[in-house]
Amino acid sequence: MYRKMVILTLLLAVITGCGRKKSHEKFVPGTWTYALADSLSSRFPVLDPDNNAILIRSKFYQIHAADFLFLIVLRRGSSLRQILRMSPELSQNFLERNLEGLANRQNLLIEAKKRKVSVSDAQVDSVMNDYFRKIGSESQYLQQLDQYGIPFRFFREDLKSELILKAYSKDFLSEAEVIRESEIQEAYSRHLADTLVTVQHILLRVLHSDTQEKRRVRERMDALLRKARSGADFTELAKKESEDAASRERGGRLPRFRRGDMVPSFEKIAFSIPVGKISDIIESPYGYHILKVIERKRPDESLQDIREKLAAEIRFRKMEAAQKTKTAELKRKYPFETVSLK
Repeated sequence: MYRKMVILTLLLAVITGCGRKKSHEKFVPGTWTYALADSLSSRFPVLDPDNNAILIRSKFYQIHAADFLFLIVLRRGSSLRQILRMSPELSQNFLERNLEGLANRQNLLIEAKKRKVSVSDAQVDSVMNDYFRKIGSESQYLQQLDQYGIPFRFFREDLKSELILKAYSKDFLSEAEVIRESEIQEAYSRHLADTLVTVQHILLRVLHSDTQEKRRVRERMDALLRKARSGADFTELAKKESEDAASRERGGRLPRFRRGDMVPSFEKIAFSIPVGKISDIIESPYGYHILKVIERKRPDESLQDIREKLAAEIRFRKMEAAQKTKTAELKRKYPFETVSLK
């Protein structure tokens, strides 16, 4: 639903550190990641674990399917299987965005090394041991890596690369950390001019793009819409029928939002239909929705109440802009091509 979640999902998924030019990782038959790649290959043959195809090609490096999926699994673990329940369009978008992001991050790593940014083995060991303590124990995590089919050296190298990039990013992100009072005042003025809306919604996901599946889900949503407009309690319908796990237990109620927070098709209806009215069926990348507007209001918080929140939003936007500028610059310097998953 939220665009920021998409951004967040992207940043978490493409932690750096793969793509060595002279060697690459391989899938191990019988492991969790091999099974995942095998399942994904029914939609995207290029992810066939036995072929381990090159997904990103550059004169400076190559990234194979195993390199790519190992990195995502390191950050998302077994929850990555959710991608198999996405529609083909959503899963393709997820993978392609992560491929592009991973190549951009690899370029950042090349530039960091060129600028002689480095970390010591002792630094890597310290961070790694802290991580082991947080999750339970080293042996427990090594067992998990073995189940995934990911070598320990790959995990350690990825952690080292992450620390290198963290050190390097301080150079080009330092300006984004500076938040001026004028920026906060301007953001607060925009905030007061915004309209905030609170809605309940029911989501039915479309797991496959074929016409028959979409028709089946649409017919089910038609039946729910008729019930809602015939007087059925929307809250109870959402609790029983909605496939949005994040809001289902709240009767489909979403946190209040402003323009720009939601995908366009959903946002357009949320800001246009009368309060209390139940919408027609809305199609989005997530599936089919119906929504009910609970409230629209102007913000009434004082600047002091939301100063920290505004500062965090400003910092996020500035860091995102600085990151985009840097990755665009490095893509010109270290061009790459990503494979088409179609």
